[in-house]
Amino acid sequence: MKPKVLYLATSLNIGGTEQFLASFVEGLHARYDFTIGYLKEKGYFGELLASRGYTVEHFPSLPRLFGYCRKHRFDILHTFLYRANILGRIAGRTAGVPVVVSTQQAMDIWKSRPLIWLDRCTVPLYDAVITNSRAAKEFMQKREKVPAEKICIIYNGIDPATFVPKVPRQEMRRLLGIAPGVPVIACVSRLHWDKGTDYLPEIAKKTPEGVFLVVGDGPQRAQIEDRLAVLGLQKRFVMAGWRQDIPDLLAASDIFLLPSREESFPQVIVEAMGMKLPTVAADIGGVRELVDEGKDGLVVKPGDIDGFARALTSLIKNPQQLAAMSAAGYEKSKHYTRSRIMSDLDALYQRLLTDKNPS
Repeated sequence: MKPKVLYLATSLNIGGTEQFLASFVEGLHARYDFTIGYLKEKGYFGELLASRGYTVEHFPSLPRLFGYCRKHRFDILHTFLYRANILGRIAGRTAGVPVVVSTQQAMDIWKSRPLIWLDRCTVPLYDAVITNSRAAKEFMQKREKVPAEKICIIYNGIDPATFVPKVPRQEMRRLLGIAPGVPVIACVSRLHWDKGTDYLPEIAKKTPEGVFLVVGDGPQRAQIEDRLAVLGLQKRFVMAGWRQDIPDLLAASDIFLLPSREESFPQVIVEAMGMKLPTVAADIGGVRELVDEGKDGLVVKPGDIDGFARALTSLIKNPQQLAAMSAAGYEKSKHYTRSRIMSDLDALYQRLLTDKNPS
């Protein structure tokens, strides 16, 4: 009989963590019996997983979650995102779930002292916490006092067989209204303060060439568009919104830009490398664990508008350097695969289950 696993997320909207949750379910369903739960919104991935036959449950309260765990006797409860991490740890441990695991893929610099205190208080309630970079591990050890032996690093990755463009590069550029030969700088991100997307108009102002292809949506969109209007830069931006054809959009681009204020190990850089794009990224979190300065990308001090503009301009002006970085990044992306993530996660589950039931 397959071990029973409950995946619990705060919401199942479009986002990197939610995408990973869905990929774990799809990648490991042959070995585990999954139920998916959410606290707030069913969202895109909740609907998607339900349409594929998985049980998707809403848990609006802690008592409801506790009762469900007691009734269904799960072997593993795996939580994702802050609120689900806290409530899931409490419910899972008090309901007697043998293995409780959390995933924390972001630094979450927004956490207030009370929220950090809650994190610290619930450390004894879980068996392992998964993160995606050495930088995040060190951060959790320092801020949340998580013992090193409880932290498991599983780096992000892509599925090379499915992460491929379906639309020819020039055709996609035509559909986006971008003329042939114009350098395209892609930024795939939630339009949110922690992603540094408010820097984009200022970076573009100081980068004399190129169209900025912004893929994503969020609370900063109106602010960005207003600033572009003030600067007269609307024609240099394509605000594409949320899209599912990320491989096509990246393949139509020339450089990837990550201006974030907070990152742990950005999955989107792996995706960009897989589409042969060099990266210009803020020097934060685990970025340097992925980007080799001068080899497959350029690293810039966070918030350094002039630095981002200089880096982008240098790549646009030096096609040979751009091509060399593209090739190096593509080779590196082959080491960050979805199959390796599944293997690492399966190994962690099996180890924890064995520890709880050595016989």
